[in-house]
Amino acid sequence: MSSVPPKRATGQALPLAALFDAAPAALVALAPDGAVLAWSSGAERLFGWSAAEVVGRPCPWPQGLAPLLERAVRGETVESALLQLAPRDGPPLLISASLSPLRSGQEGVSAVFVRAAGAAPDEGDFRAMVESLEDFVGITLHEKQRIYVSPSFLRATGYAPAEVLNNDFRALIHPDDLAAVERFFHATLAGASTRLEYRFLCKDGCYLSLEAQARPLAGPDGRIDRVLWSSRDVTERKRAEEERAALERKVQEAQRLEGLGVLAGGIAHDFNNLLTTVIGFASLAAKDLPSDSPVQPYLAQIEAAGQRAAELCQQMLAYAGKGRFHVEPADLSAVVRDTWALLHLSVSRNAVLSFRLTPDLPPILADVNQLRQIVLSLVANAAEALGAGEGLIVVATECVYVNATTVASLRHGDGTEGEHVVLEVSDTGCGMDEATLERIFEPFFTTKFPGRGLGLAALLGIVRSHKGAIQVTSAPGAGSTFRLLFPVAAPQRE
Repeated sequence: MSSVPPKRATGQALPLAALFDAAPAALVALAPDGAVLAWSSGAERLFGWSAAEVVGRPCPWPQGLAPLLERAVRGETVESALLQLAPRDGPPLLISASLSPLRSGQEGVSAVFVRAAGAAPDEGDFRAMVESLEDFVGITLHEKQRIYVSPSFLRATGYAPAEVLNNDFRALIHPDDLAAVERFFHATLAGASTRLEYRFLCKDGCYLSLEAQARPLAGPDGRIDRVLWSSRDVTERKRAEEERAALERKVQEAQRLEGLGVLAGGIAHDFNNLLTTVIGFASLAAKDLPSDSPVQPYLAQIEAAGQRAAELCQQMLAYAGKGRFHVEPADLSAVVRDTWALLHLSVSRNAVLSFRLTPDLPPILADVNQLRQIVLSLVANAAEALGAGEGLIVVATECVYVNATTVASLRHGDGTEGEHVVLEVSDTGCGMDEATLERIFEPFFTTKFPGRGLGLAALLGIVRSHKGAIQVTSAPGAGSTFRLLFPVAAPQRE
């Protein structure tokens, strides 16, 4: 027996108007001229106008819908076009709109509106976003007047709004960067895509390094006369780059000097052995010959030249840090006082030699003879820098604490954190430029006549062998200052 499925019940057909109003999306029917033919309940909920207020009247957004309406009237179907449409009350909404020709035989267009991505940001939203940025944002008018700066800028620079807004801010730009900032402003107004690094003076007197980019803006009158800029604080990055570059220079110089020291030490050691033989046999020959022998003057010249060569070898060994030292606790001020008479003889009558010696300095472990040689050498160099003219040479001693920052900045010699005794020799002579400063500790380098020996290179070797360091400051026409730092000797345990 076959079963016959029951007949499906048929109810009353639901009116199309009810379906139209029940749809969650905003359904709208439009005439070709943009007049509203139908307006669903969903449209009332989304846009705020009731059907009675808009049906038979022009669409609330004639300009926004016009291009899409024209396409739909021509028979095209427009799917998911994004529009910004304003409701009756409130900010504009981002809407996904779909339009197609009416299929009911009535001339017109059906439109479906769906809220796409929430409310479009208004001015308050944009301000909140800008004020939450860590980067600095601002607007500059007429090249020098800032009419807006973000709170992040004020926090970083320490200024109150009244101190930077509507005032000429050019005085706060580092003088060396001001011309570049002005060119940056004009290039931006001309439409160029530019980036710039410049330094800005903070309220505490320090400079921030800023990396900026900008775009032009039109004012209320439509004329482009202002710049919207964003800046990023790159102070720490710049400082790290400078420290890394300084460390690389220091390492490179240390490697270069170490290589020269190994070469100088090896040559000096072997050459000194040969000189010992030459001087020894010359001395023996002089003893075996009669005192009135015509060969005696030649042998004396051989011995004298050999002794000078031996002294040069000692300088080379000192530069290499392999000199022979008798190390003992020494008072640097006392060592300078012991060389007082010799120092006055090493300067011209036109030079004034002044001393500022700190009494009761803590002792350093040093070879006293080498310390005397250092003092004499520095004063002699200062006297040569003065030439025949008048000038001042100051020899000073003091005790200072060397911190980690100073240690990192030392380029010549070894540095350790802690107490150091300082020997400072300054003059008011001709000074040196940067190129000369870079080379003064190279063996045999001199700005005077050639053939003067190792000079400051030997001095650096002696200082390094005492675990010390040298700081040099100089400028053409402004004299030179040499500061030698020697670590204080550790107290002896009883």
